[in-house]
Amino acid sequence: MNVQNHFSLPLLNCKNPKPEVFDTEIDSAIEDAKLNNPHFISRQNTYQEIPNFLEFYNLELKEFITHALCYYFQYTQWTGLKRDVDYEIAIKESWLNIDTKGSSQAAHTHPRSQISGVYYHKCDGDEGDIVLYNPMQQIQYGLFPENPRICPGERRLEIQKGGLIAFPSWVQHKTIPNPTDKERISIAFNAYIQEKI
Repeated sequence: MNVQNHFSLPLLNCKNPKPEVFDTEIDSAIEDAKLNNPHFISRQNTYQEIPNFLEFYNLELKEFITHALCYYFQYTQWTGLKRDVDYEIAIKESWLNIDTKGSSQAAHTHPRSQISGVYYHKCDGDEGDIVLYNPMQQIQYGLFPENPRICPGERRLEIQKGGLIAFPSWVQHKTIPNPTDKERISIAFNAYIQEKI
């Protein structure tokens, strides 16, 4: 007899080994956004379109994220790609999440993109994790064979400073409420796979 697991979900979960390299430029951009461009902060965004925080402030962090997403995209070997065509990753939307005590984000998806994710700029790891839901919705209700080892209804991922998590944009996800008095600051993004011009 043989039991096999199928339909796994590729998830990028990596860590910047030297997150302090980006601290100064990100801190400066955050301060400017708070004072002059609050539409870059998710709870203060009143625009119809999502802004591009990484692009506007020309942050080097964008290159780190793009490099990681290229690896993720190549690993997936998506069947939607054409042969003999060069592709690249374009981060079209990015914004700040500044979560204070008690704040969280309800379960949602990002329907207007292909890859979504988050980079954790400021956290100690106890400010509330991110949760991804199994895309097989029936499993989320504890139906057979939901179990935490091989077929969980949801996956809770611990946050860490310099941590980068990326996933298909159609994956439902949420954040756990921040139980601390510290801010959890992250930069979220939507990316697209496009042909090189």
